[in-house]
Amino acid sequence: QQCKLSLVDQTKLVTAASELARNTLVYGGGGVMRVGLVRRDGWVGVTAVFEDSGPGIPDVDQALTDGWTSGGGLGLGLSGARRLV
Repeated sequence: QQCKLSLVDQTKLVTAASELARNTLVYGGGGVMRVGLVRRDGWVGVTAVFEDSGPGIPDVDQALTDGWTSGGGLGLGLSGARRLV
């Protein structure tokens, strides 16, 4: 709300963060998230960084492709989160 995001944009941000947090837990074995405000050129935004100690993603481009999954999901998590933000 401090960034004056619309309710729709707030929902998109929370949905993307939820998916990234889930991936951090399921595939990375847990980790941390750092979130904060960013101020630049009169604009205010949000930054969120997710880190884990998992094995990493061998092919990031492939992992961001709709329909690709390393598990049993629909393969829309990372690509969907990317679209939302």
